[in-house]
Amino acid sequence: MPENNDDWYDTVEDGGKLLQGDLLVGCPILRPSRDIPFPVPEDGNLSATVQNQNVVVLTQSCDLEQNKVDGVVCCIHFDLEQAKEQSPLLSKKQILEEIKKGRHVRYTLLAARDAEPKLSLRIVDLGDIFVLPKEYLEKVAAAQNPRLRLRAPYREHLSQAFGRFYMRIALPRDPL
Repeated sequence: MPENNDDWYDTVEDGGKLLQGDLLVGCPILRPSRDIPFPVPEDGNLSATVQNQNVVVLTQSCDLEQNKVDGVVCCIHFDLEQAKEQSPLLSKKQILEEIKKGRHVRYTLLAARDAEPKLSLRIVDLGDIFVLPKEYLEKVAAAQNPRLRLRAPYREHLSQAFGRFYMRIALPRDPL
């Protein structure tokens, strides 16, 4: 149900239905340890940690709605002020302007929201990408009603930022 016209977000209460641009708060994700052995031990035991992260869904809505995917591509989004405290790059004075102008393609910004559910100014780290099982993410989404979903054209802006970050390499020749 749309709020005012200058709001970047819709508040949704649609159970576990996932669409591109859904923001999930405190989503438990499994992170493998940085020192994964190779070859993998025969017993298959590896170490990992569970982290609660704020994630945004990047998989196209049509693929989610038509059940064309088993995994959902996500990236992490942070409160901008907290991210500045943890990153020397993000704490630089001109960084926000450079991110807005597309000079730091790894990051994109999401507007703050004063209405309930509230949201602080966010920064999406497009370089921290992972895939979660769709059924699992639907359960996480169902537990977070109401939640926020990016509206058009802000959802498309995020999708284009994601594409710019991962499609920066020009091929020297066509494959065929």
